[in-house]
Amino acid sequence: MKAKTNYFGTIDIEDEKVIRLEKGMIGFPDLKNFALIFDEEKGLENSKIMWLQSLDDGDFAFPVMMPYIVKEDYNPT
Repeated sequence: MKAKTNYFGTIDIEDEKVIRLEKGMIGFPDLKNFALIFDEEKGLENSKIMWLQSLDDGDFAFPVMMPYIVKEDYNPT
C-alpha cells in the first residue's frame, strides 16, 4: 500500500504491517489505518521516537515511544 504523508513523503507499507483500528483513533474516528514509522528510517538513528502515521490522512502522525525509556521499571497492572 502506498500512502502520501506530510512528514515522510510517499511511503510504501506492506499490508501485513498496517495497524487497523476498527472504531478509529480516539478523537479521530475516521482514522482507522496506521503504520508505525521509525525515525531511524529517516536517518535519525539515535532517536527513540516512533510515529503512528495515519494512512487515511497523511497530515496526521502521532509520536509514540516505548514507556520503559522514560520509566525503566514500567510495569502496569
